[in-house]
Amino acid sequence: MKISKFRTDPALERSGAWVRFREDARVKLARFGNQRYSARLQELLKPHAEAYGGATIPPAIVEDCQRRAMAETLVVDWDKFEDDVVDEATGEMRTVVVPHSVEKALEFLTDESWHDFFEFVLVESQQMRHFVAKSKAEAEGKPRNSSNGSGGSLPSSRSPSSRSNEPGGESRSSNGSPSSPSEPPTVGALSGSSTTSTSG
Repeated sequence: MKISKFRTDPALERSGAWVRFREDARVKLARFGNQRYSARLQELLKPHAEAYGGATIPPAIVEDCQRRAMAETLVVDWDKFEDDVVDEATGEMRTVVVPHSVEKALEFLTDESWHDFFEFVLVESQQMRHFVAKSKAEAEGKPRNSSNGSGGSLPSSRSPSSRSNEPGGESRSSNGSPSSPSEPPTVGALSGSSTTSTSG
């Protein structure tokens, strides 16, 4: 196994990589836990830590702060997001583009009717394959040589785990095996965040 497959691009982890969401829609995601996300989360938690005076911050407050940090730092942009609205002048339905904004992203991440979007962001922003660094040859546009004839291509974003985002798709873990049908983990469970406040 080539170790280059485990080398990520820190700049891409911060600026975001385009990931397919549904049909032709896609989302530009920064990597979960990157420096901007961590710093913003600490800023959001600080007043609560002070208010509770060193006691444990309620999990619901921690999760609210995490979702706000996700909206501000992980959902960088999106493309081909559209919706049907009623034209006030004609009374007819028409399709409009839904522009990206932090507040709209926060709505998608907090409204239970959009839970699939939240789960998509939570899972895909942690997938290393979206943030793998290009080799020097790839960056210069040179073809990659491979002794086994496979071309040595990097893992595609259309991995088994991404098929769970399609209607009727089977959810699979990162190693390709079917995952448990249980509910996806919460933000706190995947981030490893503690609900205990810290000083400063």
